Amino acid sequence: MKNVKIVSNSPMGNYIIIFITTPDKQCAQKISLRLINDKLAACAQVNGPIESIYQWKGQLHHDKEWRIILKSKKDLFSQIEKTVVEMHPYDIPQIMATEISDGHESYLSWIDECIKSETE
Repeated sequence: MKNVKIVSNSPMGNYIIIFITTPDKQCAQKISLRLINDKLAACAQVNGPIESIYQWKGQLHHDKEWRIILKSKKDLFSQIEKTVVEMHPYDIPQIMATEISDGHESYLSWIDECIKSETE
């Protein structure tokens, strides 16, 4: 078995996964491409359709949506959020992040290589 090093509380940075939902695949792809091209995220996975059931303005909704899963760093979240809000058709888009507590060191290093450095 290959020796795999797991990074915990890495000094390399605060890595995050961001979840965004969109009304259709084209919107998800457009947002994803922009975030990757702007070096705000290393990877965007687009999947769907997914089924979303939620309350909005006092009514129950049951819709098909597409989900974006981004890999990035915490210090870029505000820029990602601003870009998504500008591009997204929803009044209140879902943009939620969770910290990555552990990860394969080589993968986390790859994220660093793909996104803006803190000095850019």
